[in-house]
Order: sequence, then C-alpha cells, then structure tokens
Amino acid sequence: MSRKSHERIVEAWKHNHPAREKTMSTDGLNLFSYDLQIGLTDGAGKKIVLDYTKDGGHFISQTTSTQVGEAKKVADIIRLIPKKNKIYPPSGSCTGGLSAARAESDSLLKSPMKHER
Repeated sequence: MSRKSHERIVEAWKHNHPAREKTMSTDGLNLFSYDLQIGLTDGAGKKIVLDYTKDGGHFISQTTSTQVGEAKKVADIIRLIPKKNKIYPPSGSCTGGLSAARAESDSLLKSPMKHER
C-alpha cells in the first residue's frame, strides 16, 4: 500500500468516515493496522494514536510504524505505551507480535501514558 493510501485512510478517520485498504482501515472512530488498533476517538471527539513505533518503544512492523506515523500527523493525543518486560518476536515474524500487541493495546486503552499536542 502506498503512502497516498495511508494518507487517504487517515484523512477518513480524521473526518469520522469509514475507509478500508489492504492493510489499514477505519470505521471512522477507530483506526487499524491489519487487525491491530492504532487509533481511536475519545468521547470529546479527540483522535488518539497508540505509538506502535520504534521510537515509541513498541515496534511491530515497518508497515504499522509507517501507518502510525501518518496517523500522528492528525492526532490530538499520542499515547505512549509503557515499557514492560515483554519480548516480541524478531522482525519478520509479526504475527506473534501482533497478537501480543493486540492484547496489550486492549489493556492500554484503560490507563495509558499520554502526550497531548
């Protein structure tokens, strides 16, 4: 998927419209990389991105990292994911990493660290 496709999905999310491509989708409120939630909309309408990047401390895949980077451009809040003593599979074996990350993102939606813009 090209950067233009990522931008189109992120713009749809920003404006609360559903959109879907091969590896990225939104229902207008939530944003996904594959099946991993990377963004959500809070009750006040603010767009929140979960920082699944190397710099954020939780690299999943290059594709997810690129998609998170695009979403950060329109986000009101970037949620830093607290570092834990977890070891994800090495790069290239993202399926297990995505499963672990999915479980972790579910728990983070309850009490994450925040970086407000």
